[in-house]
Amino acid sequence: MRACRGVWIPVTFCLGGWACGTAEVGSPSGNGLSIVDTAPPPAMAAEPYSHALRVLHASPAVHWSLPERATELDWLSVDPLSGLLRGIPSTVVAAPAAFRVRATDGALSAERSFSLTVTCRDGAHLPCSLALGETCHAGVAVCSSGRLGACGDTGLPSADRRRCGPGCAQACDDLLANRCDGSCVCGDTGGACGPATQCCGEGASGTCVDTQRDNAHCGTCQTDCWATVGARQHVAPTCGAGVCTYGCLPPYGDCNADEADGCETDTATAIDHCGACGRACLSGAGQAGVAATCSSGECLHPCLAGRRNCSPGAPSPLFGEDADGCETTLGTVTSCQSCGDVCATPLDGAPVCGPSGCAVACDPGYSACGLACVDLALDRNHCGSCSKACTPGTFCMDGTCCPPAGC
Repeated sequence: MRACRGVWIPVTFCLGGWACGTAEVGSPSGNGLSIVDTAPPPAMAAEPYSHALRVLHASPAVHWSLPERATELDWLSVDPLSGLLRGIPSTVVAAPAAFRVRATDGALSAERSFSLTVTCRDGAHLPCSLALGETCHAGVAVCSSGRLGACGDTGLPSADRRRCGPGCAQACDDLLANRCDGSCVCGDTGGACGPATQCCGEGASGTCVDTQRDNAHCGTCQTDCWATVGARQHVAPTCGAGVCTYGCLPPYGDCNADEADGCETDTATAIDHCGACGRACLSGAGQAGVAATCSSGECLHPCLAGRRNCSPGAPSPLFGEDADGCETTLGTVTSCQSCGDVCATPLDGAPVCGPSGCAVACDPGYSACGLACVDLALDRNHCGSCSKACTPGTFCMDGTCCPPAGC
């Protein structure tokens, strides 16, 4: 109410749609939030029902809810903003069924219990359930004078998940069954799922799965571990204890410890992570001419071009080759093309190592014939050229083979 010269005037407000109420703001008769409705009117089976609730001593921002309701009223709901009770009952509820309403404006709250009956219109044919042995059949009952007659069997199994199975008294567990076919079943499995499994899928395609270990239904029916791989590289998802994990596919490893990009490193070839994350292929201190590489997950230390490991010694325990590495440079007269490939020193010249191997550099007046230095003017085996030899009984003079009497 609003005070005006000692007179309290009600202030009427509507909470949207049907939910109109009267809030007596500052009323001397009380300052607590209260629900003022008495008994709501009965509902009619198979017809839409609506009834607006009202409150006193509230701001317009009231939120409504149904914290409790009888099983017979599972069709009944309340609009959270307007306070409008609504729904469509499927059958008659002859005995009053209880439900509780809560209203809150953020600071104050109020609750009130009500009861509701559901009658029917004369001549209406309404669905009913008929218990037959271990199953529940769908039936039809005719309304007369607000009451339903006997339930007649249609010969079809009941599809009502709320009234299923023996005695039509079983409510199907959503986790273990996805439909009622006279009894609670999961798909075409012939029954409900066991306690260690969950029913996943719609209708006849439902199946019982172990959501603790099933990759396609991990933790919940909707969680597919393969679909959650995302940007993770080179991984194989696995479901364990209802949680997706992402193991690395060999030879890849998660070497940056970032689960978001998966297993980004090829440990078969990565020189800093060879065979395992953090295992770097490096050359030892004092080693010369070594090129560290990773092949098939093993560290290799081949010699650089033109270098060889020619020194004897025990291999390095860390890197495999000798502790001094590839200490020898090829292309010298002591190791021309390989370790120990020594170029012999000729008479009248010096050894050299060339692109084709050992060769000689001859003194002035001498020519190289193979690895020897010869005087082509006087050498009877190389007279005038490396390939010309004088016949027996002749001698070489000025590069010409001459008879004993001379040329």
